[in-house]
Amino acid sequence: FDAFVQNTYSSDESKAKELRLGYSNDALRGCASPCRARSFLSFHNLGGYWGATVVSASLHLWPTHSWSCTKAGWEAWRTDFVNHTVRWNSWPAWRELDGTSDETRGYSSTCASRYVEISVKKTFQHSFNTQSHTANVGLRATNENHH
Repeated sequence: FDAFVQNTYSSDESKAKELRLGYSNDALRGCASPCRARSFLSFHNLGGYWGATVVSASLHLWPTHSWSCTKAGWEAWRTDFVNHTVRWNSWPAWRELDGTSDETRGYSSTCASRYVEISVKKTFQHSFNTQSHTANVGLRATNENHH
C-alpha cells in the first residue's frame, strides 16, 4: 500500500501514481497557497520474518520532480498502521525516526531522476520483533516550510 496526503486534498490518494512530500507553491498543481505533503507506505505479510534480524533495509524511490538540485532533507519514520483512510488531518502516529536523506533528484540533467534510498531498517526490525504482519513507513520533508 502507498498513498500521499496533502493539506489541500481531502480524498483518498492511494490510487495516485505518485508519492509526494514537502512544500509546494505550484498553482498548476492546485497549490496557489502553499501545500504540504507527506507519503505513507505499508508492507504486508511479514509473518514469515518474525524473530529475524535485519542487517540492512533500504527503501529505493525514483523521484520525478524537485524544485532544484539543492540538497533538501527528508525522513523515513516508523508509523502506526496506515491504509486508504489516511488523510492530512488523520494520519497515523509517527513513532520513530528511521532514516534521513538529502538526495534531491528530478529537476534537470544536473540532478536527473535516478533511484534515491533511505534506511527503513529500524521499522522492519520493530515489525519482526513485535510479530507484526505489517511494516508502516511515513515519509516527510525535514523542513516543510520551503522547497
